[in-house]
Amino acid sequence: MKITAKMIADELGISTATVDRVLNNRNGVSRKMSFKVKEKAKEIS
Repeated sequence: MKITAKMIADELGISTATVDRVLNNRNGVSRKMSFKVKEKAKEIS
């Protein structure tokens, strides 16, 4: 199964834009949130 930004966003209750920023190493996301997104991505995969 392919993991999508929407799946991660839904699990964390955040926007897909935030997930996209983290996964593409863009600015505008706190370290704490970046960590949460990356951990959730690992957990789901």
